[in-house]
Amino acid sequence: MIDQGADLVSASAFLGSQYLAIGSVIVSGPGSSWVIDGSLDVGMSGTGTVLIDNGGSVFTGSFAALGKFPSPPPGLDDPGLG
Repeated sequence: MIDQGADLVSASAFLGSQYLAIGSVIVSGPGSSWVIDGSLDVGMSGTGTVLIDNGGSVFTGSFAALGKFPSPPPGLDDPGLG
């Protein structure tokens, strides 16, 4: 949680990037910010959430990807991949 006017700076961020992984961040309150120099990937193959509330802010230097790569459970082939 980033709150009470705190700042967090990171190179990149991955929340829920692996199958069954869970990640979440809350950025809340005036002046609270998360600055990501690269990309923010949320829920690539797992579950990820970002809650921006009450004047908080999130900035990316590149892009934000949400729900990017759904994947089958380990050991199961995806027939759509050919």
